[in-house]
Amino acid sequence: MEAIPLFLKKQLAEDIEKLGGISVFINANKNEQTLAKLFDQRKAVYGVRGGKIRGQLRNLAKRWSNYTRKQYKARVLEKFGVSSHEERVLDSTLASIGSPNSIKSIESNTSSTDSSSFDKSLSKKVSHFRGCHE
Repeated sequence: MEAIPLFLKKQLAEDIEKLGGISVFINANKNEQTLAKLFDQRKAVYGVRGGKIRGQLRNLAKRWSNYTRKQYKARVLEKFGVSSHEERVLDSTLASIGSPNSIKSIESNTSSTDSSSFDKSLSKKVSHFRGCHE
């Protein structure tokens, strides 16, 4: 079996994160249509149904979906240099904020987030944003 090219693994990770992150695929795991729809929308990248590479990518995505959040971050996101869905949302939110006072409301709204690594990342980005805009 041929190895999946690195650029294709990275593109799959990018597309998964653009569509809401691996959790979307974990939650849809019983119904593989989510991944099939992604592949169908990007046939030029992922090939046609029944194609060898497409099957390999489907198996890879399934393997990724079995990782813990920490494993997924290290083995996929960091390895391929891909921003998580959460980071993309945060970056977009911070970019659209007009004043540092708006950050306080974001901080209070994110206190219920259950991922400590996301909280740490958020804190770093908010601190950096404050330093640039005060």
